[in-house]
Amino acid sequence: MESHVPLDRQFSPVPKDREEAESNEISMVWGGVTPKTWDDMDREFRCVILAEAGAGKTEELRQRASVLASQGKLAFFIRIEDIEANFYQAFEIGEEVQFQAWLKSTEEAWFFLDSVDEARLENPRIFEKAIRRFATGIKGVAHRAHVYLSSRPYAWRPKEDRRLFEEHLYIAAQQEEDGDEGQQSKPQSALTIYTMRPLNEGRIRCFCAARAANDIDRLLREIDRANLWSLAERPFDLEGILAKWADDSALDGRLELLHHNIDRRLRDEHSSDRAQRQPLNLELAKEGARRLAAAVVLTGQAGLNVPDATPTKPGIEAESVLADWNPKDVRALLERGLFNDVIYGAVRFRHRDIRELLAAEWFAGLLNAGNSRYSVEALFFREQYGQHIITPRLRPILPWLILFDDEIRRKALTIHPEIAVEGGDPSQLPLLERQRILADIIRRIILDEDDRSARDDSAIARIANRDLSEDAQQLINEHSDNDDAIFFLGRLVWQGEMANCVPSLVAIATDNSRGKYARIASARAVMTCGSKDQKQSLWRQLNESEDQIPRELLAELVEEAQPDSEVVAQLVVSLGKFVTSLPSLGRQASNIPGSARICSGSSPH
Repeated sequence: MESHVPLDRQFSPVPKDREEAESNEISMVWGGVTPKTWDDMDREFRCVILAEAGAGKTEELRQRASVLASQGKLAFFIRIEDIEANFYQAFEIGEEVQFQAWLKSTEEAWFFLDSVDEARLENPRIFEKAIRRFATGIKGVAHRAHVYLSSRPYAWRPKEDRRLFEEHLYIAAQQEEDGDEGQQSKPQSALTIYTMRPLNEGRIRCFCAARAANDIDRLLREIDRANLWSLAERPFDLEGILAKWADDSALDGRLELLHHNIDRRLRDEHSSDRAQRQPLNLELAKEGARRLAAAVVLTGQAGLNVPDATPTKPGIEAESVLADWNPKDVRALLERGLFNDVIYGAVRFRHRDIRELLAAEWFAGLLNAGNSRYSVEALFFREQYGQHIITPRLRPILPWLILFDDEIRRKALTIHPEIAVEGGDPSQLPLLERQRILADIIRRIILDEDDRSARDDSAIARIANRDLSEDAQQLINEHSDNDDAIFFLGRLVWQGEMANCVPSLVAIATDNSRGKYARIASARAVMTCGSKDQKQSLWRQLNESEDQIPRELLAELVEEAQPDSEVVAQLVVSLGKFVTSLPSLGRQASNIPGSARICSGSSPH
């Protein structure tokens, strides 16, 4: 097992309602909400920590218990599913003698209980019994116990589990002085629900360095270009990315990486003991996974019921989908890392991208096997009020399926060319096809006929290959006066590192009559792909102009600038003439902390 990597994980409180959620979102944009660290969390007395599968919550709780113990504090790491059988043997960190001594003392202690979903492997009542047993164990001294409970989000039942927790482990929150001594407010519970935040780029970089990955800067650029941050933000999946990188020194696009991830999970390389106990042929496992993915997509039900378990929610009977399998093999498949652990007698696919790719491969297999093309295509395409439309439920499958079937691709892209960049891996398409897709997307943007799905940064990244540089330059020349087209093409140049397109964008970035977002995209392309002379020329022209510099535009220059004496001189001039405006979401371009970095001479990364 790999050693733990200290990542200074962060936590955010779960909003109590929609209004609070919206307020928190606004505050995050303006920098008004600061995530909590473990040092902050140590002061909580009752706390639930929610985190997705593979986020590393078990290791985080175990390591925090170890850290506190090393500081001379009483800390215990306990697996909830083991509490009922033998309370003291459930301690993985901390010992019975320490616990007994704490009961007789006046000291505080920290208990890390992992985890709700593991406790509910087969029977929801196991969790309830464990909480009762734990509460009995600390009865009379519970006010001196800091209790942390981990769970996956969908395994935590907000009402029922909170009620259970409050019934057996209630403690009042500390009251703040309100200056009104005449009224006694009802004590609020100390129980707070937090989510463990995904790894950001800095923490991903730290993790890569700890694993001694080669050429980390290039790796992170490949992750960004392939839009793989959703995989990289969880330690378990990041390990898979690093394994591929170590083997091939390349990620080879989303399709190749997801295939690598699928094979690794189905081999169960993270749990070699279980793989040895439950051997499963890889090709058979992939075919079974494809059938299950198709069943989930077609029915809209995420849960896959495990054989011989007792599901508590409606779900797909995996044993029926794989009726020609031995039930033991069905269970062995569902216990592979491709799926979440069993909760309430059912599992789910761990990642949506993987589920959609597997489903697309299943549909492609039907077509290749000679099944009725009409029947398959009727699931995806239909006519409504004289218009050809795509079935909404199956639309996420098409970005993958168009890679495997030419006729499906022709029909899908005729209706919506944006389909190609909404997901999947369009880099696998022939160059001529990608040229046609890019031209169609720009045409629809100019005519305002697109549904805007292709305008997202992640969608642009999927088609931003350097072999489209000449096409991008031609489109910039043809539509240089259209701000919407330039906002798209500027980001295409930036994401695809199309340096040959930079000269055409300098003039747009410096033109105060152009729209703000067209200028920002153009400036970002210049600052990320341009030569040193081109970057300096852009900044110099902005400073020499009589117009003020929008704050967001200046932020683009600062973000990508390498600190040297000329940059510092240009920045000093710019700071005297920039104009503030509302923040730009997405990159939070209105923040100018980089100016301090440049003036201090530190590196941008």
